[in-house]
Amino acid sequence: MLCAFAFLALTNLAVSAPVTYSFTAEIVSGSSSFVGLRTPAIGDEVFGQFAYDPEEKLTYDNGYYADYDNPEARTSASFLGTSVSDRLTHIQVFDDPIYWGDGIILNAHVTGTDLLGSYDVISYQIVLLSSNLDLLDRLALPKSLALSDYEKDAYFWFFGENDKGVDYFQANIASLSFVTPVPVPAALPLLAGTICFFGAACGYRKKFSQ
Repeated sequence: MLCAFAFLALTNLAVSAPVTYSFTAEIVSGSSSFVGLRTPAIGDEVFGQFAYDPEEKLTYDNGYYADYDNPEARTSASFLGTSVSDRLTHIQVFDDPIYWGDGIILNAHVTGTDLLGSYDVISYQIVLLSSNLDLLDRLALPKSLALSDYEKDAYFWFFGENDKGVDYFQANIASLSFVTPVPVPAALPLLAGTICFFGAACGYRKKFSQ
């Protein structure tokens, strides 16, 4: 029983692991006078990662747009001499023939005090949009992403606000790469076997002592 439970639990943990991507982007526009971070210059680089679970169930669907509250989804980015790392508040998936096209938008929205040392609110997005209305399947979260599929728009957006004003910039994504996960599944049989061994040994020891 212990062996079966250990194997099933570890296998389920591996299957539900999120997919992770890294990206680089170049700033193409932004506010002219930053009140928090240093003023961005055209060509300044952004580096980041994001992760989400493609098996997560949706929370809203109207036929053209779906919303996912994805507990495993996170993102991080470095830009303008600082960095952010937060849980994504929600993920939007589009199949809209009129405006958005097919695509995915990963959103992070944080409120607090002295965020990045300057802001009361920060929001940032990773936006991937395509004109190909057959790209995504029934508003499901894509199991894989390729930058070449999202020719309509692909960018990182930052917004920061405090009592002195608003800062923002857009950085077009230049590269998007799948991050190969640590091969945990290959170690599962060994780990499960170890648990089984110790479970059996404990059982034998208890039986022998009696």
